[in-house]
Amino acid sequence: MPVSQGAGVEEDSPQLEITVLEGEGCARIVLRGELDVATAAVLSERLAAVNRTGVSELTVDLSGLSYLDPAGVSPLVAEQQRATASGMTLRIESPTAFVRDLLTVTGLIDYLGVSPRGDEGP
Repeated sequence: MPVSQGAGVEEDSPQLEITVLEGEGCARIVLRGELDVATAAVLSERLAAVNRTGVSELTVDLSGLSYLDPAGVSPLVAEQQRATASGMTLRIESPTAFVRDLLTVTGLIDYLGVSPRGDEGP
């Protein structure tokens, strides 16, 4: 997704860095660090703020997450529900192996439409 306009907006907690890149009708959120019970509310607030801008396409990049727990998955599930209800396109991309394994074990990898899943083969 090309981001043609806007600038990166960063919000940091001690454990999670959130960078938002906004373009025309789209946004990309890049997560770095740990998404868990201590940081899930920060991500929820940021997702809500991005939604208020009226984006039609949102990508959440998980490539920088070193840790994810079930509480940390909650904002992603809520965002998927919001996207489905509003017609927004949500993409969850590039999970680390640890994150992908957790999403697979919980059965959320398909529900969230994570790409790549890691089991596509060569």
